[in-house]
Amino acid sequence: KLNPPNYEDESRAVKARSKLMRHKKNRSMAEDPFVPLALPYKPRYWWYEVFSLARRFILTSAVLAFNHWKGATVYTMLSLLTVHVLEREWAPLIDPLMANFSHGLSWCIVMSTIYMLFLDARILS
Repeated sequence: KLNPPNYEDESRAVKARSKLMRHKKNRSMAEDPFVPLALPYKPRYWWYEVFSLARRFILTSAVLAFNHWKGATVYTMLSLLTVHVLEREWAPLIDPLMANFSHGLSWCIVMSTIYMLFLDARILS
């Protein structure tokens, strides 16, 4: 069930933060600057932000280790597809609207990479 943006009910992430703030012993934890990084995710995926940073490193910097474009292309496509499948299978975001939006953006990354490979191979000309 997706809620429209102007719906009166709070999102789950906001509810989680307000629930955390209600308990006196958790106030100091809620004020920690790293807690907002984990609140959009389901509790068992608190580490997902670190995974996201590793994904960015894999897709930008690790490609530079390849000497030939063929190996880099295969590596990039395998990395993209693996991360895309893992993100969808894990579904780490609490808010279903953000989960679907994130999945759509992941598809955009995959499709734009395939388009650039087509351009490099001169298939579209």
